[in-house]
Amino acid sequence: MAEFCLDCWNKINDTEDSKWRYALSWSRELCEECGEYKRVIVVERFWSRTQRLLEEAIENMKKG
Repeated sequence: MAEFCLDCWNKINDTEDSKWRYALSWSRELCEECGEYKRVIVVERFWSRTQRLLEEAIENMKKG
């Protein structure tokens, strides 16, 4: 699995996600995009994933 720091993740996906959306590694690891040792994303937090799914469902209901 690729390991990216939050800055590179946001750049790759054209987002502005905060550090609270993801669980980050405790230690600094090599980011595969920028090549620097930073805390990398381990997993998306459960509540954040649930919120995103609910937002998508609401948008789909609005579209019809």
